[in-house]
Amino acid sequence: MSTAYSTEKRSRAAKWGWRLRKEGPSPEMLAAMRFRMAMRAADPRLARLYTCDVAESVQHLALAAFPGSTATVDAIAVARLYANGAATDKERLAAQQPIRKLFGQIENSRYHEDPAACALQAAAFTLDKLLIWVVEWGLHWADTAANPACKGRLDYARHSPVLEAMAR
Repeated sequence: MSTAYSTEKRSRAAKWGWRLRKEGPSPEMLAAMRFRMAMRAADPRLARLYTCDVAESVQHLALAAFPGSTATVDAIAVARLYANGAATDKERLAAQQPIRKLFGQIENSRYHEDPAACALQAAAFTLDKLLIWVVEWGLHWADTAANPACKGRLDYARHSPVLEAMAR
């Protein structure tokens, strides 16, 4: 008696695991795993500063969309100070408030497609306390701002070698 696995009543996770064991991991999955391993091994200070550099490379999009607002510049400056131990949690949280006010001006249904909103998100995530969120989401939003055609996919292969070089 031969039954196809896909016709059995199994959970989606069980079917996915079966497919993973049968076909092996995809190149994208391997790149994501390499990125996360490099992120955990990287020096936290350098990883935060690298994320600030990448977010700074797209901050001009937010500055153009919101003339007169220096929220992203201030947020990245405070994030750099926080990475170096020169800013407190209170200063970090205070730097997030202007960015939240700018988000109120963006149409919620389209902010994933708006490069300026993505640049704001990248700057906002540089201020997060959890290093994993700072690195992964900060880089994700910066990549999306720089290349909206990527549809929100983080370029793991681009960032992994940099993080690997920062190993403690």
